[in-house]
Amino acid sequence: MEKSKKQHEDADKKYDAQKIHSLSGFFVRITRPTCYTELVMITISHTAKSFPKLPYGEMKDAILGKKYTLSLTFVGKVRAQALNFAYRKATYVPNVLSFPLQKDAGEIYITPVIAEKEAPKYSLTKNGYIGYLFIHGLLHLKGYPHGATMEKAEKKFMELFKMK
Repeated sequence: MEKSKKQHEDADKKYDAQKIHSLSGFFVRITRPTCYTELVMITISHTAKSFPKLPYGEMKDAILGKKYTLSLTFVGKVRAQALNFAYRKATYVPNVLSFPLQKDAGEIYITPVIAEKEAPKYSLTKNGYIGYLFIHGLLHLKGYPHGATMEKAEKKFMELFKMK
């Protein structure tokens, strides 16, 4: 019996898509070759109205490495607070949450509405502060706890990626 076009497409997808369990359910990571040996290993999604275009992939690669699989999701206040309560038993609306899923895979959730309100306190633009929050989440996924070492690394990467 001959395979349908859909069956062929589904079979092809097995080679370039991998299902990863995440806190918000399953997401499919699609890896596309960008050169002979490099694969894109970041998924960006959003339920928030908008988010800035920053070099998320480059930032992820610089901190976690090219082989690390990351899901970055921009969420609204309700979703952020629900995740914070469900997984941390905290009731406030967070600016960023990071969750390691495996040794080489994790998730970051950023709340742009909160970032916009907090950015002036740190003399940063909204985009610069979202970049900072992303770096902060990446460093947590790398195993950094809050403290002077993390702050030094944050400063280094903020300068490297020209976040202002």
